[in-house]
Amino acid sequence: MNSRLVFIEGLSGAGKTTTVEALKHSKIAQIGTKVEFYNEHDNPLNSSWTWGDGAIENEVIEAPYDSQRFIRRILKKTSALVDTVRSGDLCVVMEGYPFHLTIGNMLKMLGTRDDCRDYYRRFVDAIRPCCPYLIFLEQPDWLDRIAKLAEERGVRFKEHLSAFKRTPYGRKFGVRDDSEVLNFHMECHRFARSLANDWPYELDSFNALALGKLGTVRRIEQRLISHN
Repeated sequence: MNSRLVFIEGLSGAGKTTTVEALKHSKIAQIGTKVEFYNEHDNPLNSSWTWGDGAIENEVIEAPYDSQRFIRRILKKTSALVDTVRSGDLCVVMEGYPFHLTIGNMLKMLGTRDDCRDYYRRFVDAIRPCCPYLIFLEQPDWLDRIAKLAEERGVRFKEHLSAFKRTPYGRKFGVRDDSEVLNFHMECHRFARSLANDWPYELDSFNALALGKLGTVRRIEQRLISHN
């Protein structure tokens, strides 16, 4: 499989975390090349993001927010990761990049779509040496899936929605209803998907929930092992 970066993307509830966890026990973890797996909370591009009132996401932001400073910070971490992958004959499988943990958060902080395009263009260029492979998990019935997740996760999910309302975007636009939060995430997803249309490397897109855990793992195994 050699040195490469594998990104697992999609909306909340699309199966990203489940897929990463399942891949830890799959054939790709046993084929010679060292493989490291990261979910959205522990991956090496993250630290902690706060907007000053206890709402935490994935990167420390000073006030006032500066999109270019944030982009430089993410790209510095990306460069370090690329160096690690290339120097160690390493494959890294990670959840939530290049879209879920950056595009949405940049827009929450009132960055512009042009800022997001700038970040994406520079990120794509930075990872070029690592044979990038993007897996985009689709979820056509997302609102139904979110309603189920809200029921399963209870208070923890409600707290996540409430935290959004305290972001700069939430405060500026007076976001009060959970439906407005979900609409924001759906628009972020559509925007990210439009950016992914210009992804210059290997890309696979499918519904992991429809395939099931075993079918998803087998599909990814086949794509990755074929490069070994």
